[in-house]
Amino acid sequence: GDSLTAGYSKMGSEFTAYAEVLRETLKCEADAIGLCGLTTLQMNDQKGWASFDDVCAREGMGLLPALDQKDYDVLCLLGGTNDLGRGYKGEMILSNLKDLVDAALQKMSPKGQVVVMTVIGMGAELSMKKFAKNRQDLNEGIKTLEGYGDGRVHVFDLASHFPPLDWQNVEQRNAEGEKWDSDALHLSKEGYLHVGRLVCDELEKIFNVKQTEDE
Repeated sequence: GDSLTAGYSKMGSEFTAYAEVLRETLKCEADAIGLCGLTTLQMNDQKGWASFDDVCAREGMGLLPALDQKDYDVLCLLGGTNDLGRGYKGEMILSNLKDLVDAALQKMSPKGQVVVMTVIGMGAELSMKKFAKNRQDLNEGIKTLEGYGDGRVHVFDLASHFPPLDWQNVEQRNAEGEKWDSDALHLSKEGYLHVGRLVCDELEKIFNVKQTEDE
């Protein structure tokens, strides 16, 4: 994913990857490969790169080398925020995400699963309606991926838990403000930890159901 996977906050002075919660809660191995500033198009173009620096000068790797490095059971994919910030339309972003999903399904073992997450709200969309429309279109498209790849792809509607934050709305700020960074684009440490808890719940639900079906 991008900076939301890396856990970027406080102008890049603090990182709290939600993968930390997965490790602690599910007692599993979980890695966060968050590439700050990258669009889904760049993630696609660089998916075969073994090493490169993101906009925060943090070293990362492309999707395929990461999947070569370890035999992951699950890939959680969250991307598209940077595309939306550049004005890219939902249809284009969805196509890029689908290409990443296809690449992952081909590289992972036949039992490997992919969870694609919808993109959370951005404060900017409250004043720039094209952002809201593009994000809505993207998320509706992401939801159509449920069951894709012979049932190996799942969708988690993360966006439903993080509507755009309006700092001027005192009620919303008091209720949700602690989960957001001051830019109303990234999350705070508490926000990323909350994402981790939500993802844990979703993974447990997916795999409990899958285990029952397999039995």
